[in-house]
Amino acid sequence: MQKPQVGVHVSDTYHKLFQMLTYI
Repeated sequence: MQKPQVGVHVSDTYHKLFQMLTYI
């Protein structure tokens, strides 16, 4: 159960980074 959570967390972090890059 922990593994999927971590994967989702990483995906969310990448998504946030991508959004920031797009915003700039």
